[in-house]
Amino acid sequence: NLNAGPTVTRHDFLKFLTIDIAQEESCMSLPFAIVCLLVFILTVNLHEQVDLVYSLEASIKNELQNGMCFERCTKNYADVMNIPDFWQWMEEGFVEKIWVRQDYNA
Repeated sequence: NLNAGPTVTRHDFLKFLTIDIAQEESCMSLPFAIVCLLVFILTVNLHEQVDLVYSLEASIKNELQNGMCFERCTKNYADVMNIPDFWQWMEEGFVEKIWVRQDYNA
């Protein structure tokens, strides 16, 4: 007897199909999203040389902390506490390192 089992209404069947199709479409778009992510990561890594940028930023930080000193190299930028100290550091520490006024090897 075919009528003895549980019955499914047309509405429930269409609802199930709609959900199933939506899940399938989501799964079908996943490979494309992964490829886009990989292309983005590859582009970023090729565009900017991260190791070179890190080395450059570390050397600038080191130079600011240890090399750009003022008052006969007894103070560095961490010792700047007021406006006159800032301008003295700018003139004696920063500007002297950035714009060399004589030949470096002389």
